[in-house]
Formats: sequence, structure tokens, C-alpha cells
Amino acid sequence: MLAISTYIDAIPPLPTSVMELTALRDNPDRSLKDVIAIVETDSVLGAKILGLINTPFYAMKKEITSIAAACVQLGEATIYSTALLIGIRNNFPFDLSAYDMSERNFIFNTLMQMNLMKEWTRSIQPHHASELQLAAFLSGIGKILLSHILVEEHKVDHFKEKIANDTPEWVAELEIVGVSSLQVSAMMLQHWKVDHAIVAILKHTDSSESIPEDFQLPVAMMETVYHMWNNWDKSGDDIKHKALEGFSIYDETQRHVYENALQRTITKLEEIRTVQ
Repeated sequence: MLAISTYIDAIPPLPTSVMELTALRDNPDRSLKDVIAIVETDSVLGAKILGLINTPFYAMKKEITSIAAACVQLGEATIYSTALLIGIRNNFPFDLSAYDMSERNFIFNTLMQMNLMKEWTRSIQPHHASELQLAAFLSGIGKILLSHILVEEHKVDHFKEKIANDTPEWVAELEIVGVSSLQVSAMMLQHWKVDHAIVAILKHTDSSESIPEDFQLPVAMMETVYHMWNNWDKSGDDIKHKALEGFSIYDETQRHVYENALQRTITKLEEIRTVQ
């Protein structure tokens, strides 16, 4: 098997509009108007933004047909994350068969991950709150590359066999590919020169490396939310049980804050299920 770094180095650049959005994030004087101007130059991104805002996830009272209006509703973090996903999709076949996951379910999981982190950061407003929301949304992109590798190397059956025998997904990834999908997510984003804070959060999540003090809380929050990746198709009670089981914050007094954020996310999930 080729080294994972070989696959990462071979990843093509992101589309122009995505690179422009990435550069814009480094500008502290940016505004949503600047973001909208870039989105409006990319017909594919604009169509995806309109498609996203009109899904049951956002439960709009009437169809949104204006890109500007859609951007206002979605916010910069979701726009940027969606743009990155489109860039990834343009570079790889969106084949997640190794994980028995459809593209629709993958997108839904990313939205639920981001929603949970958004609710949580809204409650405690930690440093790197915006980066945490983006990290939560983008944490699963490594699965796209790993699925591609597993298919190319004819190791899908071996991977699925390990999962069927109750091997944790990340352990199976390490044993077969030598790296977890979460670490691959960080490597892909670093390759594309995405915000260093997002890369740092993902890089240190579930890692044995020493965590810089500034990132200890964000990483603990990311560990907690990433723990939920494969659980959004379960019942509300099962989701709550799994989420609290995976609570990783060093300060136990924060558990009730997380639980409240989790409950708001579960309520949203149940609302979505009633209209699907």
C-alpha cells in the first residue's frame, strides 16, 4: 500500500472559489457580503447552497431562491464547509461504500455534527468557537479518501469484517491503513492550507501527542462531538446515552451545558424526521 502522504500529496488544488473563501477567512475585516460575492461567481456552489437551505434540515417556511438570502440564513461557517465539500467531491468519487454510507447520509451526519457543536459553542463561547464548528463539519472528510484507498487496494471486505467483529472503526482504520480518518481529515485540510486552528483541533483529537494549552478545551469538545459521528440514525434516547457516555471535557461542571445543547440538537433531529 502506498503511504498516506503519497495520496495526500496527489490531491489537486481546490476550485478557485473555494481558495478565495479560504483566503478571505484570513481577513479580519471580511463581511458576509464578501462571502456572497464569491459564492455568486460559482454556479455549482450557488446551486448547492440553494439546495442545502431548502432541505428539511433547515425547515424554511418557503423556498429560498436568492443566493444572498440563502447565505444569510446559512452563515459563513456552513457556506465555507459546503464549498470545501464540493471541492473534495470534485477530486474524488463520492464513494463511501467501505463505510456503508450514502452521500446523503454523509452530508446529514456532517450537518448534525456541526449543529451539535454550534449549540454547544453558543452556550459557552469558547476560544476558537468558529473553528470548532467548521472542524465538526469537516471531521468526516477523511473517510472519503480512506474509502477511496480501501477500494483501490481491495481491502474493503477486510475492513468491513473487522467492523462486523466489533472492532472500533478508528482501530480498523489504523490496523489496515495505518492512520485514522480523523487524522486524514486534518492532513487533507493542511494540504489545502485551511485555517491552522481547524487543522490543529482535528490533528490533536484522539491523538497521543501533547496538546497545546490553547487547544485543550477545543480538542476535548471535538473529541466529544466526533464520538457521535455514527449515531445520528438512532433514537433520541440512544443518541443521548451515547453522547453522554462519550463526554470528554475535563471540567465535569460543563456536562449539564453539553446535555442542554445535545437536547436542542435531538429536538431538531426529531423535527427533521417528521417532515422527511
